[in-house]
Amino acid sequence: MAIELNETDHKGLDNFLSQVLDWHASGEIDKLSAVGVIAHVFTAAAIDNEGEVKGWLNKPEVLLNWKRDGE
Repeated sequence: MAIELNETDHKGLDNFLSQVLDWHASGEIDKLSAVGVIAHVFTAAAIDNEGEVKGWLNKPEVLLNWKRDGE
């Protein structure tokens, strides 16, 4: 089954990608880390792990904690 994204999810996706790309552009994370976190969410979607995907998209603290834990 496909994960259905609502308007809130789409806004969360935009925010998630923008934040990751901004951090990469500013040098706060490297390219490997940026690709890795995007691939992680993409893979969760591919295996229909809706809770994981929506957690990353709709809970900004998940991405912030990932960044903090990687520093």
